[in-house]
Amino acid sequence: MSRILLAWEMGSNLGHLSRLLPLARRLKARGHSVLIVARDLELASRILGPAGIPFVQAPQVTLVSNLHSQPASYADLLRYQGWADVSQLCGLVHAWANVLRLFAPKVAVMDHSPTALLASRVAATPCVLIGTGFELPPAKQPLPTFPGFAGATGENAVKAESQMLENANRECR
Repeated sequence: MSRILLAWEMGSNLGHLSRLLPLARRLKARGHSVLIVARDLELASRILGPAGIPFVQAPQVTLVSNLHSQPASYADLLRYQGWADVSQLCGLVHAWANVLRLFAPKVAVMDHSPTALLASRVAATPCVLIGTGFELPPAKQPLPTFPGFAGATGENAVKAESQMLENANRECR
């Protein structure tokens, strides 16, 4: 059968693993080789370990820039995940691309995993995206701002989005 990688990069708590576990179980029951790349190893060991689903640590930013503001849009969330710093983003993309190349999946399933998605493009790995409307923002430009957040102005959101897009394009080149 096929190798299938399931990725969880951003977010916390059990929501992401609660989506990935049933999928991993079904894929494994059908004879596929499954690997989950998980943000939180403690949760992964509690949830995936007893189910016999193999997992590894997801690449993570080690030093978050002190940005002094609440996120105004999804682009701001990316800034806090290392996308604001070209060197950090490069390291994260390379780490994810290496995971993809080492496991060599036929397809990767991404749950709130934007950097892994960018790396899958670099590594030419087909992807399926799963998540909520928050984790999968609409395909609009500029991205909509989050309601009710301090500093959530259109100008700030457009500036953040432009910077994140430029950094992502740099990685693709």
